[in-house]
Amino acid sequence: ESTLIVADDAGGLSAWFAYQHPGGKRLRLDRVHELRSHDSVVEQLAPSMRTKMLVSRDADGTVHVDHVTTQRPLLTLETDRPLVAVGLNDRADGLVGLDAGGQMLIWDLHVEHPEVAWSTYFGKVWYESYREPAYVWQSAGATDEFEPKLSLMPLIFGTLKGTFYGMLFAVPLGVLGAMYTSSLMHPRMRRYIKPAFEIMGSLPTVVIGFLAALWLAPLVRASLTAFLLMLGFLPLTVIAGMALY
Repeated sequence: ESTLIVADDAGGLSAWFAYQHPGGKRLRLDRVHELRSHDSVVEQLAPSMRTKMLVSRDADGTVHVDHVTTQRPLLTLETDRPLVAVGLNDRADGLVGLDAGGQMLIWDLHVEHPEVAWSTYFGKVWYESYREPAYVWQSAGATDEFEPKLSLMPLIFGTLKGTFYGMLFAVPLGVLGAMYTSSLMHPRMRRYIKPAFEIMGSLPTVVIGFLAALWLAPLVRASLTAFLLMLGFLPLTVIAGMALY
């Protein structure tokens, strides 16, 4: 919406937009994306009104269709009769051209997801009005995003971080609980605890979560504050009682 496309005499194409430079208070206009060049001077630019697709035509009549954000080349069109004008329809799924004889030509354009590329999944992308390239995942679907942000890096590192912290607590509790159950617990209580642990270990976590949502959540809802406090105070109380004993 605020990107400026610049074409030079050598057929080069570049995308510029204004952003707030880190450490500065004023907006700075800078060249952000470099698109593939034409073999001759560019005479016409036709941007899409819905996506970041750009149609460009040079003096020889060659047409390029590119995606600005990903710098991804989508189409190169060369016809027997050079085109003098080109354009995209409103839905960006059709290309219209006019040749030197005044004949109008129409092509169906099938580019389902032009914003998808390996660079958007695993690389930093400089989005419009951002200060610098960044790994961004934006899953909000309530509005029509002009630039979908599909980086998988925040999801990957977020999953690894959550797994690490989960294992940091789960491994000591599991190992120490197993050692206590097998060596220190009274045999009479062990007969009930050990089968319960084995059943819990055989059930998928999805089933456990489903049972907790349907059965446990209604029971805990009336006394949620006391239940949460119990999780912290009960171990401390047991430890204090053992120390006093």
